[in-house]
Amino acid sequence: MHARLQLWFQAAVIALALAPVVSPALAQSRPDALTIKSARVGVGGVAKSGFWAPIWLHLTAGPEGARGTLEIVIPDGDNIPVIYTDESADRLDLKPDQDATVLRYAKLGRQTAPIRVELRDGDEIIWSQELAGLPTPLAATRELIVGIGPDLDLKTALAAIRRPPELAIATVQLASAANLPDRWWGYEAVDQVVLATSDARLLESITDDQRDALRTWLALGGRLVISLGSGGKQFAAEGGPWAALVPGKLSEVSVLRERAGLETITGVPIPWEEDVFQRTRPEVTRLTEFDGTVLLDEIGTGSERPLVIHSAHGLGEVVFIGLDLDHPGFAKWAGRPKLLANLLVAARGRGDANEAEGRRGITHLGYEDLVGQLRAALDQFPGVTLVSFTTVSVLTAVYLLLIGPGDYLLLTWLKVPRHVTWATFALVAIALAAATWQLGQAAHGQKVRINQAEIIDLDASRGIVCGTAWAHLYSPATARFSMEPGANATLVGARDVKGILAWQGLPGNSLGGLGSAQPVLAETQSYRIHSPGIQPGAVGLPVQVASSKSLSVRWWGERTQPIPSSLSRSEFGSLGGTLTNPLPVEMSDCLVAFEDRLYRLGKLAPGQSVDMKGRSPLNLEARLTERTIEGAKEVSALWQRDSNDIPRIVQMLMFHEAARGRTYTGLTHRYQPYLDLSGHLGLDRAVLAGRIAHPLTRLADGGRELAAPSETSAQTWCRVIFPVQR
Repeated sequence: MHARLQLWFQAAVIALALAPVVSPALAQSRPDALTIKSARVGVGGVAKSGFWAPIWLHLTAGPEGARGTLEIVIPDGDNIPVIYTDESADRLDLKPDQDATVLRYAKLGRQTAPIRVELRDGDEIIWSQELAGLPTPLAATRELIVGIGPDLDLKTALAAIRRPPELAIATVQLASAANLPDRWWGYEAVDQVVLATSDARLLESITDDQRDALRTWLALGGRLVISLGSGGKQFAAEGGPWAALVPGKLSEVSVLRERAGLETITGVPIPWEEDVFQRTRPEVTRLTEFDGTVLLDEIGTGSERPLVIHSAHGLGEVVFIGLDLDHPGFAKWAGRPKLLANLLVAARGRGDANEAEGRRGITHLGYEDLVGQLRAALDQFPGVTLVSFTTVSVLTAVYLLLIGPGDYLLLTWLKVPRHVTWATFALVAIALAAATWQLGQAAHGQKVRINQAEIIDLDASRGIVCGTAWAHLYSPATARFSMEPGANATLVGARDVKGILAWQGLPGNSLGGLGSAQPVLAETQSYRIHSPGIQPGAVGLPVQVASSKSLSVRWWGERTQPIPSSLSRSEFGSLGGTLTNPLPVEMSDCLVAFEDRLYRLGKLAPGQSVDMKGRSPLNLEARLTERTIEGAKEVSALWQRDSNDIPRIVQMLMFHEAARGRTYTGLTHRYQPYLDLSGHLGLDRAVLAGRIAHPLTRLADGGRELAAPSETSAQTWCRVIFPVQR
């Protein structure tokens, strides 16, 4: 009996020991729980590494049905698996053999990173499968243009733009509302959207969530090109769902009367006399009281009958074309691709054919985008010293000398027996280990530290408030962190604030870059990122000993009170009227940028108003490039691509194109291009920029900040976008 009890006891112990191992195996023993019929990642099946992307899954349940939480697992830029869960979505509950199409969102890692779909029930994985046969995501800095509606032949238009093949602009055309994201971060990888409005049925099929996603993306820095002709009365109707995208009030919809403007900008004659053109003359949606600048007038000069208007919309831009470019009269017109190419690229002014030469000389820095330089600067922590390879080599050499020749000479000089070397060897090893440990403690520090930079934007026209923060979290010991970003919304008078917290990628092909093929050297336990929205955050984020993690935060909301402004532009181009600091805190190092001019204001007290009339402007480009006069020449200071000067880098992030862009810095600005407000300066907008001493974004775990205030270095800039009346 005793032996039998002992046997049962041993079996119970073994069963308990194997329980944690067996449970996952049992949980994964249902390969037929779900079948992925098809999968599509990105807008129109095109995605970028390092960006959020929509993921559509067409699923079929197995013979026992499928119930649980559907999650997406993708390694981040450091090859650490990340679990993405949509807390707002319902649990999957499918009956046997039932089909379903679900939409989830996740941030893509490196271009070679796998995407795995998991079905969980609590902590157990019921089913998992890696998506296969997907197209490789685009490089993080490659431009992507999405067409919605009737095809305007964007590929032909973009082919006219001369660029190296690796820098060619990618494009995708969507003809169905079923392919549109219903959250704005689904458009994060998209540089421009071209919306052709002649298909009324397509517009009607777009849901409220899909339309709001497009509008929010635009307001937070997107670029939208609208082709609106015959459907102007419905699309631009006051109070209609699409009216907010139109940069003016609807005047009338009438036929095209003149061709001079279109022929002048393209240099290609319109088939004006052909029957197809005369029988169905294209109609023009004409606007009045419009906001922005006229890029093309019907008669070629002036702005009395505008065909194309370029306007600011929050942090984004709208190019309004008052014609249906898919009209039969334009379908075979050779000037259409040229017109589209000019409107898609020339007005934005980003990138050129010489960019490849600028990239060759900077790969040794480990980055090729301006955001990469900021990341390198934020990775320099006070009180933390990098132990160089030379130091390690010297310590190793000293250790070998001490346990070898040093030990022998010491014992010979002391005239002690040789077997004592067993004791001296141990003492030397212990002493050197202690010295190495002490060196590591001194070099790595003993406290968690955070370096942070943040840009806050307020748009006085539409009441939009948003912010972008970069936080580098340093840990002296291996640890896991859970966090949520807290934004002090009251400081900027914002309400309905939502946000995104995620890892920050490094564009490029260098070691650790989003385009590198660096293999996974060691398995690392995953962590979880909450879906963007009201409660963003991360759970169980691992940081290795004496290492840092790059994080990014974006948040957005609406102003509770309007921002007063009465700025105007004189006939000579100077800025007049007043502007006001809308914050309850002081702004320092203030400047106002407008067109190609810069005005220095110094400090602005809370609520202080400034009269701009009579102030002498400086040349904006000259100040940004720190141009000086040497002899009889004006010389710009060279951009230091290895500099850790965070204020200088942030200034360039805010006005990169105004400083001649990549021509000056030698770096692209395409990973987070919405930060560059240079384009707004020529669209009847003035930008007040300054520093504030109070960070808005703080990383905390349950209300407790991850790093003590004394170990946190935060630098914050605020920009206010004011309309300027002509």
